[in-house]
Amino acid sequence: MSKHKHQRERERSHKRVLQEAECIRLLNAMPVCTENEIEPAEAANPQGENKKENPMTPREHLKPSSFTDYCLAVFTGLLVAVAIWQILITKGQLGVMRNDERAWLKVESQPDTAGGDLTSVNITIGQPVTYPFQISNIGKTAARNIDAKIFYAITYANQEPPLDHVMQFSKYAHNNLISGIVFPGGVLKQIGERPGNEGHSMPATDAEVEAIKEGKGYLAVFGIVDYDDVFDVHHWTKFCIWISKTGTFQTRECAEFNKVDDN
Repeated sequence: MSKHKHQRERERSHKRVLQEAECIRLLNAMPVCTENEIEPAEAANPQGENKKENPMTPREHLKPSSFTDYCLAVFTGLLVAVAIWQILITKGQLGVMRNDERAWLKVESQPDTAGGDLTSVNITIGQPVTYPFQISNIGKTAARNIDAKIFYAITYANQEPPLDHVMQFSKYAHNNLISGIVFPGGVLKQIGERPGNEGHSMPATDAEVEAIKEGKGYLAVFGIVDYDDVFDVHHWTKFCIWISKTGTFQTRECAEFNKVDDN
């Protein structure tokens, strides 16, 4: 009995040794890991935690945006378009308002009597050629820095007055009428006198007086008025007025010369 017992113990011991040997063999075949085990990606890059992210490529930038981004872009574009449209509308309304409220200067003959429409002009041999005119502010606000340049010419009936003198005023004698301000309804009155050389007046000649009496000539008064309005916008009025005794005259260009700016 005792003999069989010892034999079984030896078999169990031998079996236990074989099992321990098998475990050792299996343990040697497996990789050893610790609690500080390095992940595969980190093992390939020991400095992984310091690695910088790669910048996005152009293709990644061009990837389709989400529906929300698309809606935001459309909404922003609509807001910009509405803002621009409102600015244009406001600018247009401001321009209309300024045109309605601005000063407008009108040049016309000065009547012999208040409220009348008759202007007498006497041209005498050897005497200065004079013409009474007035500049009226028919606008709603004041006109400032008025500078009027007035030219005179006795012209034959088949000729137009030398209107090009207005744009070359430094070369030709003319009158200047300057005023600081003219309020709405205000009138600047002046009896203009045809200037000659060196500031002296140019008297009428025998031929000029005879031409006007016989209807072969006429007196043309023309020029330009420059001024500013209360909005600091510059304006101008061109004018041409002709006076005669009788006859038919070539005055189409004179009539078409009457213009105002539309700023």
